[in-house]
Amino acid sequence: MIYFLSTFKRIIKSVSFTLLSFLFLYLIFDTIEHVRIVLAYKSDLSNLFTLAFLHIPTAIYQLVPIAVFFGCLYIMLQMTRDNELLILSASGQSLSRRLAPFVAVAVLSSFLMIIWGDTAVPMAEKDYRKMIDIEIKHKDTWGNKYHPQKNWFAGPSGIWRIGNSVNSEYLKVDLHKISESGKLNQRIKADKMFYREGKWQFVNLKVYNVDAAKYEVMDPADIIIPESRDHFEIIWTTAEEMSVSELLHAIELSKQQGINGAGYQTTLLGRFSLPLLSAFLPFSIIPFVWSRKRILTSSKLAVVMLGIVICLLFFATIKLTQALSISGVIDPAISVLTVPIPLIIFVLLTIAKAEL
Repeated sequence: MIYFLSTFKRIIKSVSFTLLSFLFLYLIFDTIEHVRIVLAYKSDLSNLFTLAFLHIPTAIYQLVPIAVFFGCLYIMLQMTRDNELLILSASGQSLSRRLAPFVAVAVLSSFLMIIWGDTAVPMAEKDYRKMIDIEIKHKDTWGNKYHPQKNWFAGPSGIWRIGNSVNSEYLKVDLHKISESGKLNQRIKADKMFYREGKWQFVNLKVYNVDAAKYEVMDPADIIIPESRDHFEIIWTTAEEMSVSELLHAIELSKQQGINGAGYQTTLLGRFSLPLLSAFLPFSIIPFVWSRKRILTSSKLAVVMLGIVICLLFFATIKLTQALSISGVIDPAISVLTVPIPLIIFVLLTIAKAEL
């Protein structure tokens, strides 16, 4: 118990110091990008401090896996240098007991990442993106520049385009009505559309029949629209700004509206896979540090360089699989499992075969 508590405290201190160090470097490079944005749009320089503050929760979330990895690596190297492993092995302590404090830190960090990623990060991301897009870049809040794909919708009737929305009323409505064979047979336009008494009602409704090749003014009562209000619910926020419950809602809406929801699915699965990876990543280096065969332990620099390579491969693979998933090349579930499954298998096999 004494070994567990003392080692646990050492790891926590090491991880905390590593996290703060990486956070400092992260904010420096992040501020360089913020300076470019602020100067390009001639915004107030005081916004730099606000942007840096708002991006800290996201930075911490992204840096925790690296901090846990190098924090654990430092303690492992320290224990090897001070011959603590020989003393523990000679005293009959099992490998599981030696690993216990490292496992505890990994599990604790993963648990905190799940909570942090579902609370602090989405809230900070909303304010951060709003600050850049609205207050600095002065983009529209409806379609023209800000999320231009958000004013197109797919429904049972066909493809809709909504010009604007005010108080649950949709303005400048344009429906490209599709027949069962998939061909355009009508184009319906209205200055306003709103939901009253269980049905859609229109103002200044016009219908363009493809066969007649002209617009006709129609009685709104003659038009029956099967779409529900959910078909026109706009998912304004990006996936990074959403909590788990909001992501689930966005995935359901994307299915109803016929839009690509792979980005939401990938982000949702990533909320759980990244903490899982954070828990297993530190143990990928154990066979090279604690092995009795002295693999790489004669050179601390070699071990650190190996750790950097593992982290780079880790994050590069995550970004690549996420991009492939969002573009529709691979399934979101496959993209998320591409990294953790091989890593977990590698860790278990190398620890089992290494002479620890």
